[in-house]
Amino acid sequence: MTWLRLDRKVIAVDLVRAAISLVPTAIAAGVLGLQPSDAWPALVVAVLGVTRAAADVARWATTRYRITDERVEVRGGLFTRKERWIARDRIRSVGSDARLTHRLFGLRVVTVGAGLTGVAGATAALRIDAVSTTTARRLHELLDPAAAGPAQPDGELLARFRPSWILYNVLSIWGLFSGAGLIWGGYWLGRLFGYDAYDHARELADGAPIGWILAVAVLGFAAIASIGLVGGFVAAHWDFRLTRTAAGSLRTTQGLLRTTSVDREEHRIRGMQISQPQAWRWLGVADTTLITTGVSLWSTTGGATILPRGPVSVARSTATKILGSDVLTRPLRPAPPAALRRRLVKAFLWAAVGTTAALLVDARFTGRLSPADAAWLFPTLLVVSTAGAVLAYRSLGHAVHDGYLVVRSGLATRSTAALRQPAVIGWRVKQSFFQRRLGLATVIATTAAGQGAYVAHDIAAAEVAELVRAQPGGEQAEPFVDRRRVERGVPEDEPLRARSEPVRADTVHADAAGEAGADDGVLVQVRREPGDQVQTGRHAGGPELG
Repeated sequence: MTWLRLDRKVIAVDLVRAAISLVPTAIAAGVLGLQPSDAWPALVVAVLGVTRAAADVARWATTRYRITDERVEVRGGLFTRKERWIARDRIRSVGSDARLTHRLFGLRVVTVGAGLTGVAGATAALRIDAVSTTTARRLHELLDPAAAGPAQPDGELLARFRPSWILYNVLSIWGLFSGAGLIWGGYWLGRLFGYDAYDHARELADGAPIGWILAVAVLGFAAIASIGLVGGFVAAHWDFRLTRTAAGSLRTTQGLLRTTSVDREEHRIRGMQISQPQAWRWLGVADTTLITTGVSLWSTTGGATILPRGPVSVARSTATKILGSDVLTRPLRPAPPAALRRRLVKAFLWAAVGTTAALLVDARFTGRLSPADAAWLFPTLLVVSTAGAVLAYRSLGHAVHDGYLVVRSGLATRSTAALRQPAVIGWRVKQSFFQRRLGLATVIATTAAGQGAYVAHDIAAAEVAELVRAQPGGEQAEPFVDRRRVERGVPEDEPLRARSEPVRADTVHADAAGEAGADDGVLVQVRREPGDQVQTGRHAGGPELG
């Protein structure tokens, strides 16, 4: 197949960007008559805008792409020639987006993801920037056949934007950065027009009580931060729609100034996770993500986030439609009381360590605190840490419902994850010294999707075998769970007992490579592979393979 060029309208987009970047400088110099020393922010904007436009023109002139039966290829570069490609059978997601300037000229940017995450995913994804809307649609259908079908009738519209969601995005730690950025930008914009907001604020505050000044400053900053958050949320998620296509793909479309469309193949979905920040649980705020292969939370091609932050009721109902089961709304089995005792002991120790550290640091630098101050400092820290321990304990839970392993945990953010049982490819059972004394164990289910591991913290040790056995093929892993070790420990000199047995194509075998000598307890790692011989064994240090 021949190499193709990017759309010629990219040059028009670059000319518009360059012209817009020159507007502040023209106003500052031509209308206001400011000197370069006062108008330097506008000059920086102009230089960056023109430089970026020139670089985009050079990129358009040197970039080519083509799609063969085996792979997608992109090559280009002015001074350094680069050629990159992704095998078509490795494509995991195809997305497209368009900024406002792209939409004015009928252009879209197509991003092809290969299923990698983090920095690797950012560098591996191919961006075809930009092609016409018609070409983008054709590329979408060619590279992702599951996206070719139109959305099914009204019954398959899974979720759509609601104005009430804006209220759930006003409170966020990012508001601090948003407010600071808006204040800084507003200050320099006022300086360009000869207005100094700082001097004006000092004049207004002259003679006013300090309490009123602080109250007005805090309220003003909160209002500006909220405006920034609301503006950002509306720009990113306006007209959000989540639909299921006829070919079996979940499609999200959203955006006000920059529209984005992403398709996620439904057959790659292994479960879902709903996270609720503890500080905003009283508002019912929830974040909803997919547990899927080939796409991570930070993916450059849309990510695993399937819904904007919104009410937990919408998150649960949408999850029920996607998973075909209400597993994320059912009650879970709580952690035993021993898990609460463990956390209360930790809370006491943290309060003691915090009090000691505060006294030592103060004695080294200021000397304002005395040993007598521990009488109020320690109880204060103990109350805070105890509250955290209780919240962390109340967040714990696990269950198996309708073929899903459901686990819940988290202090700052309570996360509930439902993972399909066939997606579990490995188990790890961990016990610290104190967990063994309390009859507790932490079970980690490993998977090739999502975060890679989902944890049931501090469950009763007697429930470990039951939880593992509930998974498909889990009975094959039971020989690796030394119940005496998990429930009450075994002598260090117990001899190794091993045996060998054949494994059917649908069963599992153990693999403790690299971790069999873990100090914190028995390790169970099961992985499905057909036709293997399994060598099993156990001793006080964990399972070993012969």
